[in-house]
Amino acid sequence: MDFAENYTCGFAEEIQNKNAVTLHPVVIHTKDKEDEVKVKHKSLVVVSDELSHTSSTVFAIMKHVVKEVKAVLQNVEMVHYMMDSPTSHSIVAHHDSIFPGTKAFWLYFEAGHKKGPCDGVVATAKRSADMAVKRHSAIIQSADDFFQWGKTQENSALKYIFVPKSHCTEAHEELSNLVGKQVKGTIQVHAVIPLGEGSIAVISVSTSDERNQLVQNSEAEQTTGHDKNEHQATELMECNKINTDELYQVNTYVAAIYESRWYVGQVLEYDKDDREYNINFMVAGKYSFKWPAKPDQIWIPSSDVLCSLDEPIKQEKTRNMFKFSGRDLEKVRNLFDRL
Repeated sequence: MDFAENYTCGFAEEIQNKNAVTLHPVVIHTKDKEDEVKVKHKSLVVVSDELSHTSSTVFAIMKHVVKEVKAVLQNVEMVHYMMDSPTSHSIVAHHDSIFPGTKAFWLYFEAGHKKGPCDGVVATAKRSADMAVKRHSAIIQSADDFFQWGKTQENSALKYIFVPKSHCTEAHEELSNLVGKQVKGTIQVHAVIPLGEGSIAVISVSTSDERNQLVQNSEAEQTTGHDKNEHQATELMECNKINTDELYQVNTYVAAIYESRWYVGQVLEYDKDDREYNINFMVAGKYSFKWPAKPDQIWIPSSDVLCSLDEPIKQEKTRNMFKFSGRDLEKVRNLFDRL
């Protein structure tokens, strides 16, 4: 599962329209105990009018996804989530209490991985919707319009689910009560597993052997009440401690990690519950930086913010180009190299 690029609404006669729709493709893979060879698939397209791709939105979507999983396998004991970027680790730590009897294992893909099933799902949904609009068989000007159109696609292999903004707000409030310590170096984490009683273990690699061993040790630890994972986990922590990450004020310039690279930008807002910064990123040139024609705003976990920077100086002879001090850029490179 993962967020796709937002769908842009438009009339048949128009090329562009400002209205956008969040699409979150999900592919559920299951096996029956009676048939361990055949893998069954179920494809979902989650539609929402909530445009922020935050942990709270993911949490709201998960509530619907788990229902779909249990509709396929009623007695499911473990859900393996696979997506591009980390979400709130508190969800993993408390998964079996949020969804009684169902544990979670969270896996993150490497940055720059090739196209996967979810990309095919959302491409099909977008293409079909565009064709319907161009043929005047549908008017899609909102998330609800997209969902209502999706429900009419009886011959489609995709199931459409609507998650309104109100559900995301409720999820945000619920998630804010799951206070946890943010894992440092999130960009290096590739697997998270609960250990019980609000604790999790994280590992920087995610081979099948290591995953299986960690799962077995986790189950043993929960049975005996003793920690047997400390030597395998990159970091073990209790998810009831308060985060102590430095807070960067709005309008502060910062360097942050995204998809295994560092970028500079300006803080627009901070979500203290999800511990995420909404950052407007700049484009790097050979010797300087500039603001892109279209704002590049992304929510980044606080653990992936490297440091603050002094305000850049506008170049007099170059239009819309800015330059940071050599001292600041050297500091960013040193911090990044230590990860």
